[in-house]
Amino acid sequence: YCYLKEFNELTGLYANIPGGTTLSTVGKGYSTMYSYESGAPTSKTLEFTGALNTGAQSVALTYTSGIGDGWNLVGNPYPSAIDWNAASGWSKPAEMNNGVYFWDNSIANYRYYLDGTGVNGGTNIIPAMQGFFVKATATPATNLGFANGIRVNNTTPAFYKSETTNPFLR
Repeated sequence: YCYLKEFNELTGLYANIPGGTTLSTVGKGYSTMYSYESGAPTSKTLEFTGALNTGAQSVALTYTSGIGDGWNLVGNPYPSAIDWNAASGWSKPAEMNNGVYFWDNSIANYRYYLDGTGVNGGTNIIPAMQGFFVKATATPATNLGFANGIRVNNTTPAFYKSETTNPFLR
């Protein structure tokens, strides 16, 4: 069975998103999880439709001390890779650390890029449509802003999921 989930910083938990739900928050990250249960199909195609994003985008960040502790799952809103180190195009609030964190099932751990240093293979390049965590550090957290200046033509960033059977955007 395939599940689409969102991370709730207020509770520190993932929650299922019902099938047929329209995802309308640009820049919000989502997680797809597949369970190989008895009788379940061996593969599943997820279809996302709509206009491709361009231009300025932003997503709200929250900080809840001791529960979600500021971890926000956001997503690359563009159909291209983006560069965390881009000289212009980001609007990063002062109330967040300078890192991006990716869960990689193949190593059962996070890859991350923090203050210019990659750990477990994390880099500053965020693949197209990749979800990643950022950490708000205080209240009030504000918005993380994206603009076209962060977009890069990079055909080799890793897409952090367990399998790549169709790496094309159509």
